[in-house]
Order: sequence, then structure tokens, then C-alpha cells
Amino acid sequence: MHPPATFDPGVVQVATLLHFLLSIIYAASLASIAAFLKVVPIIWVGFGLTLYLVNLYGFTELFPWFARTRGCITLIADGVFSVVVILVYQWLNVNSVRSESGVH
Repeated sequence: MHPPATFDPGVVQVATLLHFLLSIIYAASLASIAAFLKVVPIIWVGFGLTLYLVNLYGFTELFPWFARTRGCITLIADGVFSVVVILVYQWLNVNSVRSESGVH
């Protein structure tokens, strides 16, 4: 079954909402893991690979059109997403510690 070839604003809105919701859930999951583990950067990319596998092979059972987005670009984007999340988490954590200690 293929999705319609026409643009449907409702579908785009739902897809965007789902994308942001999943991004927030994944970012919170990664941040909670990072809070307890001192991990090396390659593991951050591994989390991105896990996201790729879950999204594009697991969710494909529910949403068959996800299969169309499988590929190198999506894999790299998921890896970059996980690295950016952990870097932002670390930056926020460092700034939080600085503000608590009165260092600017």
C-alpha cells in the first residue's frame, strides 16, 4: 500500500508532531543514560544506530512507508542526533554546575 502522491497538510502536521514527540522521548532517554554512565563518543553514535534500527525496521511494521526512508542519510542523521543530544546535555550539565557553584 502506497501513500497518496498529493500533499495533505493534516498528514504533514501529524507526521511533524510525531517526529518531535519521538525526538523528545529519544533525547530524554539518551540524557538519562548519559547521567549514569560516562560513555565514550562512539557509544553516542551507537545510540543513533539503535534509533535507526528501531525506527526504520521496528516501526516499519506499524508504518510501512518508513521503509522508503532507509538509507545512509537517515543513518547519519540519527548518529548526528545522538551526538548533538549528548553534547547539549553535557553543556547544560556543566553550566548548571557552574551556576550552582557561583562560577561564571
